[in-house]
Amino acid sequence: MEHKLKIKEISQEPILVRETNKNTSSLPRLSMDKEGRLVLFTDKMGKYIAASKSLIVFLLATLISLTSYGQEFEDLAIDGGEVAEWKTLTSASSGNAPDIQGSVGTVSLKQLAPGAIITSTGNIYNPGGVSKFSLTDSAPGTLKQIVLQVSTAGVPLDYDSFELVSGDTTIKGVTTATTGDNGVMTKVSFSLGDNVINNSDYSLNFNASGAHMSLVSVRINLLREVTAFAFKKFYYGNGEFAEWDKFTIGFGVPGNSADVDGSKDTATITQNTPGAMATGSGNIYNPAGISQFVLNDSVTENLKSIVLQVWTKGSPANYGSFKLNSGDVEITGTREEVVSGDEGVISLINFNLGDSSIENAEYSISFAASGPHMSLAAARLDIELEPELVYEFQDFETENSEYAEWDEFTVGFGEPGNAPDMEFSKGGITITQNTPGAMVTSTGNIYNPGGVSSFILNDSALGKLDEIRFQIWTLGSPADYGSFVLKSGDNEISGVRSEVLSGDKGVISLINFDLSGASIFDADYSIEFSAAGPHMSLAAARLDYKTKEVIIDFQAQSGPGWLHDGWVEFTNGFNDWNEPDLEGSREINFDYGALLRQTTPGGFITSTKNIYNPGGISNFEISDSVDGEIVKLALQIRTTGTPVNPGSVTIKIGETELRGAYSEVARKKTSRGGSEVISQFLFDLEGLRPSEYLIKFSAAGPHMSLVSAKVDKQITAKYELGSNYNSEFNLASEDRWTYPRNSTPGKRNLAPVFGFVSGEGDARVAQRYGQMIVAFDTISKVPLGLHYSQYKIKSATVKATVALDEQFLYDGTPDDYSKYNGVDDTVSPVELFGTGFRNGFDSSTWNEASPMSARNDDGSNNAYSLGFSEGQATDVDYYRFASPHNAAAFAIGQIDGVEQGELVPEDSVFEFSINIDDENIQRYIAESLSKGKVFFTLSQILYAKTQNNGKGYPDLYTKDHILGESPTLELEFEIVPAQLAPAVLSITRNIGGGVTVEWSGNGNLFSSEELGKDASWEKIETDGNSYNSDAASPARYYRVIQN
Repeated sequence: MEHKLKIKEISQEPILVRETNKNTSSLPRLSMDKEGRLVLFTDKMGKYIAASKSLIVFLLATLISLTSYGQEFEDLAIDGGEVAEWKTLTSASSGNAPDIQGSVGTVSLKQLAPGAIITSTGNIYNPGGVSKFSLTDSAPGTLKQIVLQVSTAGVPLDYDSFELVSGDTTIKGVTTATTGDNGVMTKVSFSLGDNVINNSDYSLNFNASGAHMSLVSVRINLLREVTAFAFKKFYYGNGEFAEWDKFTIGFGVPGNSADVDGSKDTATITQNTPGAMATGSGNIYNPAGISQFVLNDSVTENLKSIVLQVWTKGSPANYGSFKLNSGDVEITGTREEVVSGDEGVISLINFNLGDSSIENAEYSISFAASGPHMSLAAARLDIELEPELVYEFQDFETENSEYAEWDEFTVGFGEPGNAPDMEFSKGGITITQNTPGAMVTSTGNIYNPGGVSSFILNDSALGKLDEIRFQIWTLGSPADYGSFVLKSGDNEISGVRSEVLSGDKGVISLINFDLSGASIFDADYSIEFSAAGPHMSLAAARLDYKTKEVIIDFQAQSGPGWLHDGWVEFTNGFNDWNEPDLEGSREINFDYGALLRQTTPGGFITSTKNIYNPGGISNFEISDSVDGEIVKLALQIRTTGTPVNPGSVTIKIGETELRGAYSEVARKKTSRGGSEVISQFLFDLEGLRPSEYLIKFSAAGPHMSLVSAKVDKQITAKYELGSNYNSEFNLASEDRWTYPRNSTPGKRNLAPVFGFVSGEGDARVAQRYGQMIVAFDTISKVPLGLHYSQYKIKSATVKATVALDEQFLYDGTPDDYSKYNGVDDTVSPVELFGTGFRNGFDSSTWNEASPMSARNDDGSNNAYSLGFSEGQATDVDYYRFASPHNAAAFAIGQIDGVEQGELVPEDSVFEFSINIDDENIQRYIAESLSKGKVFFTLSQILYAKTQNNGKGYPDLYTKDHILGESPTLELEFEIVPAQLAPAVLSITRNIGGGVTVEWSGNGNLFSSEELGKDASWEKIETDGNSYNSDAASPARYYRVIQN
């Protein structure tokens, strides 16, 4: 059960109220659906329908505060900076520490005003007071840059309240607010300028603008400068470090091993000048001599980069003395200063390895002091190593993916090829090498010493092939990277190669195939490739592919009046009837309903609820009766195993028996190697319009499994010639506000109708801008498919209800558009026209959610107001003063009890009595009824604000409004015999020696080789009312049958 509430204090769009008995302990609950609409779930619907507006506002405002979820913060990371983020707040009166991983822990957020609470979702909400917030920092250093982001719901922030306060300095924040589906995101920047702001001395302060604000989440990005003596840290993906914090040996061996946790254990620093000592603070100090140091270490891999940092006090180091030595390699280091001050100097020495290679070797770094009295306080070594090449394929295994991998090959040439040998590989796939002379080596490679190897991978996919990647590991000669081609049916796709790995052990290549323009499903495929020359060795291969399951389903029928009955799970396999169980099927009663049965002995119900016959040919019947007349009928049958026999499908209507026109709707392979097929049979019921029928169909042989079946019927009202009918349609089937910025087409609950006049001289134009299109499905009450002349419309009235009070002045008189000059006429009536379609749309394909206009948007709406000017259908969205039309409205809106020029009260009803005496309007409605749906468009052109500041134009209720009335249609009509002018048929000899057949009226051409009871008349497909035969055609008779 669902209702709508329009509470503008909470939301400009209606709030959906849905009744539910699930999870009652958490009700009422306010959520947002996939379309961005607020939805209130409750187990007490009546409470909200009967409640006063003020109570509803309070309840919903409270729920908003309790169910608000923040939006995503903008990524404002500052280079070298830090972040703090609060997602779930825990206190409304004391400090909140950041709770998002990676946040700096020195910042605290506190709410200062009384009365605030913490909601169940971790927000700070104040139902009665104005929340005040302060953010403080306790870290040492100087603030250099800061940006604040705040996510809120409900009442907004006071955007002028943002201040950064530090002692006597106050800096106002500059705010930018962005409104989203879940609230407001506010970004605040502070310009620090030349202000020196210590971290421990500042606070960020801000307030709500009133009660009912919910603070959802907060984030700050900041950069602060801290001057401290510390080594730079280098975080290499494949690196090591050694760090010395305290030295214990001032002279000679065994030297000093690194003492900081995590250091590599092979590095030592030795001081080799006599007279140096280790001080009590752990420094190496030489009061009289010049200290000489050597750092010794070794690596087992290739050295990629190396950096040494030294912390010295007193005399500086000799910065030109730093040398890296390893074998014949000697590299002088380059120095840069990290930091200097009262505590000494930290220097960073970088050694540019260039093309030098230090791999699996010992090395040393030597350096010296620049004079006596140098103290080496600490040191740090960082090295980066070339990662060891691990020869392995990339793993692309994901959901719905499969792989096959070959580690060792066993067949070097020809069949049966090589199946994958790695565990969990897909079966049924092979790689075959087709060039003579190739062999399998002792290591399981395929190698060709004299020829150019050519390979083919063969496989089959079950489902739609969505992604495919092929990897090969080769040694010696490379593969021909341009030779990779994927083939399947008419698809031929070249592969694109990228390198995964290359080294002494060979090359691993990845081949990608772009399947975006291909359709490969339930099909065999192959990948072909070759070597670039002799001596290529294929060491291994891997194939990864991902499929999408092929989903097949019954074809939907489009248009008004379609109903269906379907069977998904059968319960009776022989002779007894099965009632329909497909969602949307009609319930069986004594008078109406569809039943299906199988009549051949031996049929039974499988575990999957199919009807299966292993030994006999299944025969089926569908018996059906409906309330009304069937205009069109389609049968769809889903089978596996043996297919249905298309020639067996017939429909019997009284004594008439017809065959169905067969087509295949969908097909997919099954895991057992067969196919699952949906077959459709359309029946031509022209002139029959039955209310009951019997369908029969059979299997093509034993072993057919009937998986499911569906019968679609387009049903219309019954009628009698000469009878009068009164039909009321109290709910529009479609209504749409056609306005360029309508963000909820077909869902909006109000439709404002207005227009304007613009331009000067020949360019002056009056435009219907905001319009309301309404449509009514008439098939259930008005017979479908008759000739338009059979519908004699006696009256047609559309009603629409005004939603807002005293917003415009009533005008119930027709207007002369030429007087729209701003002086003679300033107010327009609300007018009703027909609806025209273009850009590929018509009344059967357009719906209330269709695009308003074509992509190029040339001002021509896909659906527009249609009138008749000089008997011709005319687009009346625009009235151009330089080339006017004389199309009159179908009807002018009249309001009972309101005088011309008076303000219109809310809930007033516009009544549009359509001018059915106009033959063009009469035909427009009749042709619409024949198609089962009638469209109208409501519009107004001139409007001006009223003295009470009303908008000057009406807002009309749509069918989507919970309280307002839908537009309605009342029809009085009679069904009469068709008034058809007889067709005139002429046959003349054409210049080619054949004949030209032409005819008048609306009909189809048929031909036969003879006349009489044995004549077989065949329909001829023609373009228009003309047909040419050539001279070689045999003599034939022609006739026209009018529609």
